[in-house]
Amino acid sequence: MSPAWTNHFRTMIKSSVTSLLVVGVEVLLIELLSLVNVPEIVSYAAVQIIGTCLTFLGNKFWVFEAGRTGSVFAEGAKAIAVFGGSLVLNTALPSIGSYWLGAPPVPSFLVSQVVVYLAWNYPLNRWWVFPSRRAQQAQEQAASGAAERARVEPE
Repeated sequence: MSPAWTNHFRTMIKSSVTSLLVVGVEVLLIELLSLVNVPEIVSYAAVQIIGTCLTFLGNKFWVFEAGRTGSVFAEGAKAIAVFGGSLVLNTALPSIGSYWLGAPPVPSFLVSQVVVYLAWNYPLNRWWVFPSRRAQQAQEQAASGAAERARVEPE
């Protein structure tokens, strides 16, 4: 297996471990909120905010090893965009499962977590929020080249 694939699988395993730990916290919170009669849709949305903060920290400092990039605001802004989509998907999908399909809240939430993780969160975090250093350098070179061309070429 090539070093690139090995690195990708290592990163995906670390991301999966982080996500599983966070999902465990989220499920515990959903159960606790259910015990005190918090409406399910409110529970789903609330745990997404907490889970997203925990996931961002795990992704930045462990999964993607981006703790020293100095780009916390840029990465944070991108992570907020990913979170926005994740919030909508992880609120809507389990709500459909529990309100329309009659499934219990926790299984509805867990199914939605798997789908959203694989189709939305991991791909966007891996290749957009925390791109590899090589990808970041290529983006920076492209941006500086475009800036240089704009200065040289008269309008």
